[in-house]
Amino acid sequence: MAVAPGQPVYPGAVLNWAATPTYAFASYAGVPDRSDFPCDWPYAARRFDGDDIDSYHFQAHVLSNLLAPT
Repeated sequence: MAVAPGQPVYPGAVLNWAATPTYAFASYAGVPDRSDFPCDWPYAARRFDGDDIDSYHFQAHVLSNLLAPT
């Protein structure tokens, strides 16, 4: 999935993707959907980082790293 500034962090959310002091960009291409994983650890990883927009940035990085070659 592609993520862009101003887009809701999930369908129906009031919180939108935006740059923050911690994450200068709010655009990500090809982020896997967390529901495509057989367990809900991507949600736990996001919640570990809080419940604000930075936690969604963190989750996008974690999920994207799963696609990176090792």
